[in-house]
Amino acid sequence: MSRSSKAGLQLSVGRTARFLKSGQYAVRVGARAPVYLSVVLNTWLLRLEIIGFKVLELACNATRDNNKNRIVPRCTISNQLWFL
Repeated sequence: MSRSSKAGLQLSVGRTARFLKSGQYAVRVGARAPVYLSVVLNTWLLRLEIIGFKVLELACNATRDNNKNRIVPRCTISNQLWFL
């Protein structure tokens, strides 16, 4: 069973450990450091995904309000993005 599945993460803990070791951030890397970093990165990715879905939903609403069929960048820059 992998460390990622034990922690319930989508990001690979092994890959994070490899990048930590090859990046020479420290002389030694503990066993829990890549797991903790993967949890933090996974949380950030989930939040970015939620924000992306909200932007896409608001852009769809703006195009529907303007009777258009395509989402253009102007729709995402409208005044409806109050949550950012």
